[in-house]
Amino acid sequence: WTLIDGNYHLYPQDFLNNLNPSGLPMHRVSLQKDCPIMLLRNFDPANGHCNRTRDTLTQLSSHVIKAVIAIGPSQ
Repeated sequence: WTLIDGNYHLYPQDFLNNLNPSGLPMHRVSLQKDCPIMLLRNFDPANGHCNRTRDTLTQLSSHVIKAVIAIGPSQ
């Protein structure tokens, strides 16, 4: 089906958010300050924020994550 069919509200959003199929990440991610994270994209290669760079989370808001490089040549 497509959005044109009008069936995009076939299942409630809460139901879809509670599904946890194998191989897919959870709907909601729980992060804390000072936890290690790994970048999965090249965000700012000139400053060392590249794919597979390990960072440490320093500040967290609803739509922004601030982190510093923890391990790597750009440390």
